[in-house]
Amino acid sequence: MNIEAKTYAKAIFNNLCNDLKMLDSVVDDFDKVEDIFSKSEKLSEVLASPVIDLNAKYSVLEDLFSDKVCSQTLNLLKLLAEKNELCIIGDIKSEFVDLCRQQSGIRQVSVISAFELDDSLKLKITDKLADVMNSKIEANWMIDKSIIGGLVFDAGGYITDMSIKCKLDKIMKGSL
Repeated sequence: MNIEAKTYAKAIFNNLCNDLKMLDSVVDDFDKVEDIFSKSEKLSEVLASPVIDLNAKYSVLEDLFSDKVCSQTLNLLKLLAEKNELCIIGDIKSEFVDLCRQQSGIRQVSVISAFELDDSLKLKITDKLADVMNSKIEANWMIDKSIIGGLVFDAGGYITDMSIKCKLDKIMKGSL
């Protein structure tokens, strides 16, 4: 992940960490900003152009966002425009959301299965993960038929592979 994005996200988070409503507001703001930028490639080009005067960029940002985002988010956008770093807004959002999750005690876990699981089984798995990890869990469910059966868990790079494919691979290598 982008070091600058991480730095900006930490700065915003540390400034707002005592105000949970404000944290949620900034996450919503990031969604709005990403939505507007994704709809207009020209906007990104204009704001990234070294030919366009900085005050003109500020004016565009104020016109677009002053009634849609909080002042902290608008100030961040202006700072990013000044430093010609608006292109990392998506990375800043990702880092910021991760910090908010950590603050709330939520761990993100990718759960890979060979086929679609029903909601009741997903709930049981999520509850068990929450007990084992002593944390609230936000699960990303994915399907990978190549694992044949079982589950693979990825919690921030810590992978637990309980798949049939993994067990077969160990048998083939003679290590089971």
